[in-house]
Amino acid sequence: SITAEYTFQQQNTAYSAYTGTFKVADAQLGARTLPAAGTDKYEKNSARTLYNAFNLFSNYDFSLGEHHFSSVLGFNQVPLPALATITTDATCWR
Repeated sequence: SITAEYTFQQQNTAYSAYTGTFKVADAQLGARTLPAAGTDKYEKNSARTLYNAFNLFSNYDFSLGEHHFSSVLGFNQVPLPALATITTDATCWR
């Protein structure tokens, strides 16, 4: 028997984060704003990963007397780049 198969996978990822300020009481019960001035952060990332592969293989079974033989012959093609990741990143500090 001859078998052929093709695999395609696409993965999309998106991430956003923002750290703002908040007030806390320190050990002396004084009010503080965290994080300190100049360390607020806005971040946004996105990525796309593509993968595809082609497989072709054959199974062959035969017997000689009381002996049974089985073989597999195949071909696998994964185009380069097999995993293509496209990433965009934006980070802003205030």
